[in-house]
Amino acid sequence: MNQKTPRFWTRVLRFFCKESLHEELQGDLEEVFYSNIETKGLREAKSIYRKEVIKMLRPSVVKSIKSNSRFYNLSLFKIHWVLSVRSFRKNRVFSLVTTLGFAAAISISLFLINIIYSGYSLDRQHNDPNGIYRVATMETENGEIKKFASSPFELKEQITDNVPGFELLTHVNRTLAASFQIGGSAINLNGVYVDENFFKIFNFPSIKGNPADIFKDRNSIIITDEAAQKLFDGQNPIGQITNQGQVVRAVVASPKNKSHIPFEVIGNIDSFSPDLKNGDYKSRNYLYGRIAENVAPKTLESRLESIPTRTNDELDDVQREHSFFLQSIDGIMFKDGVFNEIGSSVGREGLIMFVSLTLVLIAMACFNYTNLSMARALQRTREVGIRKVAGSTRRQIIGQFLIETFLFSSVGFLVGLSIYVYYSNRISDVIPFPFLEITDFNIIFLFIGFSILTSLTAGIFPALFFAKISPLALFNKQLSKGKISLQGIRKLLVGFQLTVSMFMIVLLSLIIDQNQSLRNSPMGIESDQLLVVSSTPETVDLLRQGFEKISGVSSSTVVSSLPVVDFPVYLNLYKKGMADSLATRFIQVDADFDKVFQPKLKSGSFFSPQLGQQDYQEIVVSSALLEKMGVSENEALGTLLSSSAHNYQIIGVLDQTISANPLIKQDESLLLINSSQQMQYARLVLKLEGNDLTYTLNQIQTEWEAIFIDGSFQATFLNSQIDSTFENLLNAIRIITFIGGCIILISMLGQLGMALFNAQSRMKEIGIRKVMGAAMGRIIGLILKSTTITIIIAAFIATPIAYVVFKYAVAADVRTPLEITPWLLLKGVLALTLLVVGVVVSQTWKVASANPTESLRSE
Repeated sequence: MNQKTPRFWTRVLRFFCKESLHEELQGDLEEVFYSNIETKGLREAKSIYRKEVIKMLRPSVVKSIKSNSRFYNLSLFKIHWVLSVRSFRKNRVFSLVTTLGFAAAISISLFLINIIYSGYSLDRQHNDPNGIYRVATMETENGEIKKFASSPFELKEQITDNVPGFELLTHVNRTLAASFQIGGSAINLNGVYVDENFFKIFNFPSIKGNPADIFKDRNSIIITDEAAQKLFDGQNPIGQITNQGQVVRAVVASPKNKSHIPFEVIGNIDSFSPDLKNGDYKSRNYLYGRIAENVAPKTLESRLESIPTRTNDELDDVQREHSFFLQSIDGIMFKDGVFNEIGSSVGREGLIMFVSLTLVLIAMACFNYTNLSMARALQRTREVGIRKVAGSTRRQIIGQFLIETFLFSSVGFLVGLSIYVYYSNRISDVIPFPFLEITDFNIIFLFIGFSILTSLTAGIFPALFFAKISPLALFNKQLSKGKISLQGIRKLLVGFQLTVSMFMIVLLSLIIDQNQSLRNSPMGIESDQLLVVSSTPETVDLLRQGFEKISGVSSSTVVSSLPVVDFPVYLNLYKKGMADSLATRFIQVDADFDKVFQPKLKSGSFFSPQLGQQDYQEIVVSSALLEKMGVSENEALGTLLSSSAHNYQIIGVLDQTISANPLIKQDESLLLINSSQQMQYARLVLKLEGNDLTYTLNQIQTEWEAIFIDGSFQATFLNSQIDSTFENLLNAIRIITFIGGCIILISMLGQLGMALFNAQSRMKEIGIRKVMGAAMGRIIGLILKSTTITIIIAAFIATPIAYVVFKYAVAADVRTPLEITPWLLLKGVLALTLLVVGVVVSQTWKVASANPTESLRSE
């Protein structure tokens, strides 16, 4: 066992203590240290020793540190500053490249940090935000776990009756839509239905009117101040009436950039139709609560296990279990990913991505700056040698380099900060995440510190290198051991930049191709002019009778889940002779499904209008299901299949399988079940025709409101829902493309600077080669040789990494992952190669085109 005094604290004492006192004090400390080992043990003895050393650091013991007037001389600092400014002006291209690269990284990093900062700042305006939780749902189906932000509507009543520990609970249902007729056109607003406890838990300040008034009249609504400004600029919004007959009773502060619950309008949940309150956890119902003071969240979460849960299964043989868990609203934007989120969400993966991109940008800027500083330093070997011969000390050489790099970083920081300030007011409406227009000053101070740290990092390597070499070595062209070392670091940084840029451009190329592939992949249905209307199982038949009388409605159908939009649902299917069941995606439909969605059949027919008393249900299946069950397409018609609850007979085979949500990994096997039983999740879809859609929609709304007297009409086109499905993916692509483009831009700026340096540093060599008869192409090929080798190495490193990240992180959960071919990988590599080669060739061409006598005149 090591029983010596702690080395670090012994050195601290030696460094700070006066020489006349050190030996005596050190001896006393060691004597006490070894005594404490015997009485109190080694660990406690080291702790006491550390404390005693700290106590020794007082004015009577600490030696005075002599200042080096040659280093801290103000006039010398002024000279160094003047020389730095002259160097900045003289090397304009290098100055422009380094400052722009640094500025780009600073500005983008500020945006990313702002998104992270804004996400963690959400919902801090509420009273006791740390005590507010959301009750979310966990679904386990056939061994697969999915988490949903939403929960069943009746859960609030069940928790109130069975689970003590909540002070207040409130419903939030995000299905409210209202519209105002402004200037001859309807302007739509989206919002939430809430109950009386909403404003007791959440704090959204009232601007006009009393928000509590909406709970006295179910036909009242609240709008946000942003919505009021957009709709009634300069007018009083109180008393204004929507197209649905709702009256504005109050105006509250907008939740934009302040809360994770997005809304433009708030309605009384009592106006939400009682029939529609039976929605399950996959509906847009959310439950929030404030926990009592002395109740631990873990304890309360364990009590939720006692809640009786409805299975809510379409078919009895679906193996599905439900449970509930708590999510704190503190930092909820970056929690583990859940389905059916109420607003924008980044998730833990998104947070890691933002942090990683910020670090990559900072690293790129730092390496770019350091690399170009080294390149410039290699041109200044003789200057440093003359200064050392003239008597400059090591500290003065280091100070000169650090002042120069500080000047570059300061200018880059100011430019980057200006870019950030200019665009920060415009970007909040573009990105789908919270974004504070005026960021906290702590972030600005953070980046000022980063600017100083980067300048130190960029300048310290060349400064230390030249400061420690003797003057004769600096003048000796043959003595290049240190020079090669510095060049080696520079080449390593160039290689790193190219590798990161290669990774980004290949990954971006794959992501864009994946998005295009998903959008162009066959859905198996026709989605044009299909209107999805809110309904309930009890009222769907009555609604259909009214809708089919409207001239603009050609047909209607009821399905258990919407193709291309909803999450896939599975059941376990058997065939005689099979040892194990097959988990198969299914949709319950009626006999009019083919008239509305128009899927194509490969063989057989669609469903009979009248099922009668049969021992089986008719099904239409996909070819993939037949293949998995070992049934040939020629023998498929009439084949009997079964589940634990039902028997089925195949009457048709689909030509193309019908897709579920394309962003969810799913099996291509599918069966459509002609269901004679009432569907618990009835989705009513209308096929519209004619040119006057506005008139048709008004007629549909009138029929709907005749049945749901107190309800609010809800209808959306299927194509709009499909577009919304891809919206998050498109937003992610836009952000990654923008940041990736900035990374590539920074790298290209670095390549431009290095190409210019290489061309200028080899100007005399190029002149001699031209005099000796070398052709332009040969000279360019000579300069490109090292760049080509670096590109090849970067491609071999970056391409496999981009492939693995795309396959196992980006495209792991999509319906049809992109089939990656060599060309898809190669085109990204070729694109970056052309950019780099173009930059190098352009700079080499300028130097090679010059008159060789100009470069050789002084020789």
